[in-house]
Amino acid sequence: MAKDRNQPFIIQPGGLSTDTSLVAQPEGTTRFVLNGVNETPEGDLGFISIEESNRASYNLPEGFIPLGYLYVGNEEKLLFCCSSSGNSLIALLDKGDNLRILVDDTLQASKLGFKITTQIEASYRLRRGCERTVYWIDPKPRFLIIEKLEEFKDEFGDWSIPKFNLFKTLEKIPSFTNIEVLNSGGNTLPGSYNVSIRFLDENLNPTEFITSSEIIRIYNDSLESPYPEIEGATMLETAYYIPERTSKAIKIEVGNLDTTFPFYQLAFTEATSGTGQISDTKITAEIPVGITTFVYTGTNFETTATQEELIMFSNNIDSASSLLQVENRLLLGDPKGKPINLCSLQKYASKITADCITKSVILNQVEGANAKNPTANIEGIGYMPGEIYSFGIVYVFEGGDVSPAYHIPGKNTALPNNLVFQQSGVKQQYYPMSIDNSCQDTVYTDNNTCESGSFWGLDSEGVELVNEPVRHHRFPVRSEIGKSLISASTLSETDIELFALDIQVKGELVFPEPCITDTEDPGYDPDCVDTAEEDLEDVVVELNYTVDGVAETTNFNITYETWDEFDEVGQEEYLGPYLDFPPIPTSLSETDSQGVVTDVTLVENPLGTYIGTSATTGLTYTMVLTPWVDTEDKKFYVSEVLGISFSNIVLPSLEDTAGQKIIGYYIVRQERIEDEKTILDSAVLTSTMQNKHFVSHGLLLPDLPSSADPRLKKDFLSIINPEFKFNNKLYTNFTEVIQEGTYSQDRVEYSRFILENVMDGSSYNRKRHKKSERDGDGWSLQVRSRDSYLEYTSHNTSTPILEQADIKKVFYLDALTYKTEPDSANVEKDVFNISCDNKIGILSLEDNYTGPILNSLPYVLLKRNLENPYANFRTTPYYKESKNITYFTPGINSTDIFNGDTYIASMKYLSTVFYENRVRKRRGKSGILSIVLGALLVVGGVLLAVFTGGSSLALTAAGIAIAAGGVLAASGIRQENWNNVYNKMYAQGLRETVEDDHLKTHFKNYNPSDDEIRWFGDSLTNLWFESAVNIGLRKGANVGSNVDFMSAPAFVERGNGVTGAVGVSTLLDQHLLSKLTVINPDRSGSAREYIGLALPELYEVNPDYHRKNKQKIFNHLGIEYDCCSDCFESFPHRVFYSEQSFQEELTDNFRTFLPNNYRDIEGETGRIVDMFRIQNNLYIHTEEALWHLPQNYQERVTGDIVSFIGTGDYFSTPPRKILDDSNSSAGTYHKWGRTKLKNSVVFPCHREKKWYLFNGESLQPISDVKMSSTFRENMNFIIEDNYFDANGTKYPFTDNPINYIGTGYLSVYDTQKERIIVTKKDLQIMNLPESDYVFTAVGNVIYIFENFSEIVEAQELLGYKYAGIENAQLKFIKTSVNLLSPTRELFTIVGGEDTYVKTVQNTSELETEVVYIAGEVFEAQLLNNSYTMSYSLKQGHWVSWHSYLPAFYMFVQDKFYSWKHGLSNIYKHNVKGSYRTFYQEEAPFIIEMVDNNNLLLSKVNDGYLFQSEAKKYDLLTKEYYDVQDVTFNKLLAYNSRQISGIKDMVVKIPTADYLMNQIVNDATQILVDRNERDWTFNELRDYSSNNNVPLFRKDLLSLQTNYFIDKVVNPAAININKDWTQLETFRDKFLVVRFIYDEATDTKLIMNFITGDSKISER
Repeated sequence: MAKDRNQPFIIQPGGLSTDTSLVAQPEGTTRFVLNGVNETPEGDLGFISIEESNRASYNLPEGFIPLGYLYVGNEEKLLFCCSSSGNSLIALLDKGDNLRILVDDTLQASKLGFKITTQIEASYRLRRGCERTVYWIDPKPRFLIIEKLEEFKDEFGDWSIPKFNLFKTLEKIPSFTNIEVLNSGGNTLPGSYNVSIRFLDENLNPTEFITSSEIIRIYNDSLESPYPEIEGATMLETAYYIPERTSKAIKIEVGNLDTTFPFYQLAFTEATSGTGQISDTKITAEIPVGITTFVYTGTNFETTATQEELIMFSNNIDSASSLLQVENRLLLGDPKGKPINLCSLQKYASKITADCITKSVILNQVEGANAKNPTANIEGIGYMPGEIYSFGIVYVFEGGDVSPAYHIPGKNTALPNNLVFQQSGVKQQYYPMSIDNSCQDTVYTDNNTCESGSFWGLDSEGVELVNEPVRHHRFPVRSEIGKSLISASTLSETDIELFALDIQVKGELVFPEPCITDTEDPGYDPDCVDTAEEDLEDVVVELNYTVDGVAETTNFNITYETWDEFDEVGQEEYLGPYLDFPPIPTSLSETDSQGVVTDVTLVENPLGTYIGTSATTGLTYTMVLTPWVDTEDKKFYVSEVLGISFSNIVLPSLEDTAGQKIIGYYIVRQERIEDEKTILDSAVLTSTMQNKHFVSHGLLLPDLPSSADPRLKKDFLSIINPEFKFNNKLYTNFTEVIQEGTYSQDRVEYSRFILENVMDGSSYNRKRHKKSERDGDGWSLQVRSRDSYLEYTSHNTSTPILEQADIKKVFYLDALTYKTEPDSANVEKDVFNISCDNKIGILSLEDNYTGPILNSLPYVLLKRNLENPYANFRTTPYYKESKNITYFTPGINSTDIFNGDTYIASMKYLSTVFYENRVRKRRGKSGILSIVLGALLVVGGVLLAVFTGGSSLALTAAGIAIAAGGVLAASGIRQENWNNVYNKMYAQGLRETVEDDHLKTHFKNYNPSDDEIRWFGDSLTNLWFESAVNIGLRKGANVGSNVDFMSAPAFVERGNGVTGAVGVSTLLDQHLLSKLTVINPDRSGSAREYIGLALPELYEVNPDYHRKNKQKIFNHLGIEYDCCSDCFESFPHRVFYSEQSFQEELTDNFRTFLPNNYRDIEGETGRIVDMFRIQNNLYIHTEEALWHLPQNYQERVTGDIVSFIGTGDYFSTPPRKILDDSNSSAGTYHKWGRTKLKNSVVFPCHREKKWYLFNGESLQPISDVKMSSTFRENMNFIIEDNYFDANGTKYPFTDNPINYIGTGYLSVYDTQKERIIVTKKDLQIMNLPESDYVFTAVGNVIYIFENFSEIVEAQELLGYKYAGIENAQLKFIKTSVNLLSPTRELFTIVGGEDTYVKTVQNTSELETEVVYIAGEVFEAQLLNNSYTMSYSLKQGHWVSWHSYLPAFYMFVQDKFYSWKHGLSNIYKHNVKGSYRTFYQEEAPFIIEMVDNNNLLLSKVNDGYLFQSEAKKYDLLTKEYYDVQDVTFNKLLAYNSRQISGIKDMVVKIPTADYLMNQIVNDATQILVDRNERDWTFNELRDYSSNNNVPLFRKDLLSLQTNYFIDKVVNPAAININKDWTQLETFRDKFLVVRFIYDEATDTKLIMNFITGDSKISER
């Protein structure tokens, strides 16, 4: 039904609405409300009531302002505060308005550093059931345990600021002061170990592992064993080696412990698998920092860890902008590292210089850098001479953070090759590094530096590095600096004198008389049989003597057949055993071939010799006492290993580190992998032997009369080098061979032994041979040996002895294999390796080698030329070379490094060669000597059993089992090769290549007394190598006969000579015996059985021993790093998350952030501003988007039940945008405007000029609820726009509402009234300069700096750099450091001829100067442009504006609080019984309603009826009661052109004169009448005076008097003194009535509704 157009229209106040024109104002809305609420504790929902006051609550300490708060349970709140004087405070607020200070740094020098420019966000959790642990960002991540405040103090009772850091920093960098291996007390496995250290705080939260030691090697042998006998060990089981645990322990001594931590832990990285790979990482229990020694037994650990835990660096999160707890993890958003332009540090590294240094190492004592010392790498091993290495430097900041690695360029190639940078002294000699150090194609490429200078800077000579060839560091070879590989010292030896009898036997051996054939001769004997020489039994000589009074006996044999084989008069020499005391001969007897015993009388002559002649044989025996001093094994072999000394290491300035202090550095190095090697290995070259068709390697130092002997082959040389021997690296691409020295024969010791019956079978044939030739046993084994004791002499030139053009080919041969290659004359030669126990490398030359090769062995370096070594130095990792941190110390700018990758050690090298199977020439029945040819092949069956496991050789013997089990692979022997070489090629002449003069003399023309197998062992004692292979810890066999290798360095042994005794007399003899035979207990005689070949020499080193300390990886600053970016170490789109926490954890996992525990958001939506969660779902706010990071759930269906389980992979699901619309982003710039509600959040979106309510599913723009136009007009910030227009830069105090001159939004949730209160904080500063200024505020005082850019430029000209504003002053820093090129002076090394150069460094100490320029107090007027509004969650509309404009809100449960500048208290809102008083200042209650009934008609508005209620609260009864005659006391009415002005509403007094109550003559008043509960007023009249001006003013200046207000009456538009005859009634399509109440503050006023008395205008 149509509404009567004259019927009164009821207006019930509701939500605010400003989106329509006044004429279209929606029903049930208000146009403006100030300090109104739509709900009270008593109800009143749907009406507009006056808002309750706030009152002073928590009293802040003087000078402090709040920065943030956190509810911490127990109805308590934690408050963070700062003062303008730089002090910080943390207080606990209880429910009784009491403030208890927990932390206050006012009285101490070190500060927490809270600042007004950085508001604080915090979170807390309950740990261990009762510990309230608080986490916050200020912006540095910090924490505090409320119940354990004492843990955050130092020993003096002051607050220890570093203890608050979430990521605890270090005050000291720990070091390993001593590491040693103990012989006993442990149960460690053989392998390599290294130890790392980390600290633990009071709650056992660990730091990262800060530093790690170099590796420690563990083996089974005792450290007190004779040096040569110490061998390596392994846990890798083979057929010939069974692993065993050791008894060793590792003793660790630590120093420089940071006592701000109560504990530390050690982690032991173990590589004990025998593969070179890390097998385990074991961590000790916590150790108190007062205990500095720990002994690791291998079993006393508490837990294990992964290598990733050791390798990782703690996240260098210096600050963050957001913090949140989700799923028991702590999240940090928008993290930042140290605000340093990392490009600024390379220029310091570029100027560092390097020299070569050396240090002495005793090579045969387990100490220092000796290869067998378990801690050799810790003591400091050397670098490979002639090699090129890539070094860098890593800077260590105060607190323990480290920089990336920075490349240290090698020596400038324009400098003289003999230049050094440091002056040698008594303690240290410096040697020049090589200038052959440049890459051919790789140049120094700049990062993006915005044309502000090169990333690389200048080198030590002032040369710009960019686009120059990259230079690394090449060490000199030893011959360049005069450093011999080894030298022998006897300074401290203890000589031992030994004695032996040298027995010389001479004369014509008397043979038995031949048979008398004349039968008539009286001496004729028909049974007499003539005996040939070879058929005569040996003469057995027995010598008796005494040694220190004790009788001893020794025997030797004289053989008829060989007595005069080479001499007209026979002669032999026999050397008796060496004895501690001189032996005294007592008697000598002979037993000849007929069994006749003859005693020889011995006569001592004056010369101390004994002589006697046999009456039977006619031989003369001369015995000479031979003393010998055993010194060889007591010598000290010494070498000087190469190190590097870096100098001109300058402390970077604070200007270049953005004020971050650098305290020290590490030198780092890239690993010298195979691809980067230019010195492949060291090697020894030996000659080969030849005949017409064959070339062979077998003899090492052949006995030849001269180097012109045609048997010597000089265009094929053998190569002995560790990398091939031990690692099977087949180097074929070396381009130079550089001789560093020569091994020459110092002396030669020959020996031999004969072992009978080692193999079954005999050449005796009873049908063909005489009975006297009968052989009662099997074959004999004769082994001869030559042990060449070598003397090393260094070479004096580094010129290569072979270059690439000289080298035809390099190839490698297994034992008993060959390769057909042309020699230098292009004649095809079959080149054989007839060394049965070794593989070998062969160097084929274009021409004969012209250097000494006979009786001398060149010690060489195998060099390969690389065009671009370490070309990828910016992308491959660096590892620490410094043992511990090197601190910057005044006056010291150098450091010495010995941490190379090479070892100097020796081997006794043996080549065992088969010579022949010699069948004895036996007397036949016909009287002719003969042999059985078939016997030559008998050995073949023996060897076959070795290869096939046949039973004919009793393979249960341990040695045979070893051979079959794989040890033969060491030499590469295969059956077909054995058969080919020994049975075929030897017969074709290959044996001739074995026959030097020695073997030709003693093997070739010798008829044995029995069928005989003949072998020869050629030994080199000792070969020293400098190699990456630690041959000092060569591993042997421990199963069966333990045949492996001979210990080294070995000492001189006197053998049996060439024709002397035939027993085993030397270690070499014993070794050869073990290689060729095995013990067979079922065999008669010696019980040894011939194997059929020589078991190979074992060349094995446990790969675990070659592991390097890689527990920390350093990377070079990448070329992609933008030196121009302002986002230094800034990750604005990243969220880091901690390890997950558990209730039972002892440590606080919220403090553990692994390096890879992060998730990045797409960067195009701006930086991360805020994070929040709704029902455990994580949402991330960036500047221009809202993101959801879903939980990674998987569905599991069990029956009818569907459940979800996590995958355990946090953040694995990609984030998604809530709004994927370029126009609607739902992002925010203002984190402090976000408020968390029960199941939703509200936040401002500045870009869209909206406020959103988000519940996790729907995103509701609540600012669009009839108020969108208002928010569009009022969400910009005047000060921000003005500042940008004037200076072209972003306003520095945005999203900083707590700041006196800051801007931003803040909001709070009023749980009592179910409303959201939002405040915009903005201002306008009047009379600012037009441009080029900055300002700041200290307290409520503003300081300005005009002509800012001119001030900065002027200071920059003086060398100062702008460092920000500090205490209302511009701060400028200048670091004074002289980085000029050094000057150099000539000097001569003492005892040398070369003129070197010393460097006089001109680098002064760093001096930091600070200049402050004070600002001027700026007293211009500040215009407030802030506002506060409230939104009803129950009714879903905006309710009111509010007069309180705080800078800080706080709420908990059913209370909320606020604070504004100038107050010393935080104020509590919703104070019952008090109204419209905020911060002790009264503010009006205003409600503005629109009467627009019948929109199409103009109406006359004259009077209105409205219903309101007034109540007061009785404190005694706790009840409200009505108050009569109280209603609004002011009124303003207006329409589109008319205005009443503000009228005082005068209540008619019932007892007064009636007429007087009907008349008001004052233009400022209007009468109101109360009837029952209704109020009426009429006689509204128009006082407007000028229709050409607006009725109201809304400019900011006009609003300031009673701010906040939306508008004020324009004085130019109204005339209160207007003649009454001109006063019109209000005529328009609408009328706006504004009610104002500003009288009593103890009265609650409620507006229920209003209805107007309007009539249709007759006009």
